Amino acid sequence: MCSLAASQPLTHDATPVVDELKVKLNGYPSDLQTLKAPLPNPSLQVTADHNLKRVDAPVYAPKSGEVLLHIKATGICGSDVHFWKTGCIGSLVFEGDCIIGHEAAGVVIRVGEDVTDLKPGDRVAVEPGVPCGHFFLCKDGRYNLCEDVQFSGGLPLCRNSAAIQGHPAKWLHKLPDSVSFAEGALLEPLSVVLHGINSAPITSERLL
Repeated sequence: MCSLAASQPLTHDATPVVDELKVKLNGYPSDLQTLKAPLPNPSLQVTADHNLKRVDAPVYAPKSGEVLLHIKATGICGSDVHFWKTGCIGSLVFEGDCIIGHEAAGVVIRVGEDVTDLKPGDRVAVEPGVPCGHFFLCKDGRYNLCEDVQFSGGLPLCRNSAAIQGHPAKWLHKLPDSVSFAEGALLEPLSVVLHGINSAPITSERLL
């Protein structure tokens, strides 16, 4: 079961936001740049001692192949609650604060170099698992089983409940105007359900 939390809009038009972003160098992380956003970037963080806190997260400039998103809706998954309550999922253990959330949809507000299929103003849903692309299962089309997948909402990509965050353009899916941001945020759990249905040996004779 997932609930939805919609973020407050930065502006009625995505384009002016891009014009107001100013790049400045920041030493941490060493390979990224922070951006000065026109408004704070609220996020929901889980702490190592199992508390929740609201903080203004830094906004990082999109790297090559990435875009910057204004998140409009975020789902709260059972795994988010599990992270909060236990501090771990399987072998993944929190050692510090982490921004939770991996079911999300929003608007592109800035694109990095080499991004040609998305532009500011595009409405997109986030596919949170970013595979390495080199593992044999990735090459076989089963990238969801990648052993080195980087998953938004877990270390090291803790970010999807932040109002502004980046994501690789390859793992974003354009939304038609007929699909709301709330519905777009639920595409990830819907895909899990559909995968289960398609994988199960259910025939018309066995339907309830």
